Amino acid sequence: MNLKDKIICGLKPYGIHIHDNKAELLSVFIQELEEWNKKINLVGTGNIERIINELVIDSLLPLKNMPAHGSVLDIGSGGGFPAIPLKICCPDLLFHLVEPLDKRVSFLKQVVRSAQLKDIVVIKGRIEDISSSLITSGYEIVTSRAMAPLAKTIEICGSYVKNEGILICFQGDDAVNFIETSRKEAEIYGLQLEEIKPYKLPGLKKYRHIIIFKKTISPRI
Repeated sequence: MNLKDKIICGLKPYGIHIHDNKAELLSVFIQELEEWNKKINLVGTGNIERIINELVIDSLLPLKNMPAHGSVLDIGSGGGFPAIPLKICCPDLLFHLVEPLDKRVSFLKQVVRSAQLKDIVVIKGRIEDISSSLITSGYEIVTSRAMAPLAKTIEICGSYVKNEGILICFQGDDAVNFIETSRKEAEIYGLQLEEIKPYKLPGLKKYRHIIIFKKTISPRI
């Protein structure tokens, strides 16, 4: 089975169906990632199957929550997850990717060129230090994957979610505890729990969770 078909088949059990052209672009991304990962540590050790199952599929599980139009801020983009797979599958959304490390920024820019992605900007720096001229005052979607514990993620990301926008967080198996210990931070930024999505990835025993907050009230900051 070729790489494109592996991606398409891997997504089907989760009710996600993508066109061949999007699977082809995801293949380009994965091939670039595999090559760069030999030189710099982008995603740790692993083969193509791990990249598809634990990274690409994981990144695409919030697809049903993505709007048709608007802007997305991905904080701590690293090796491109979840931003690059989401951008490939949501071409009409504007994406801003924030990443502080030089080599990862170079990789992300190379992927944008290789896959010929439009309306996507890679911004080098820590989100706390980036000029307000480079990012907007509010995004329909803010994402962060494996950047920090949930409370810290909310603290870093919360102010960038516009009213009626959502914050998508990727967390491990102890989601209920994460949410309980993050209640104060969510309230400060006007975020209300919208949805918890438990799921298992191929080959992994523990559940993971996508936690979605919606900004419905004015933040207390």
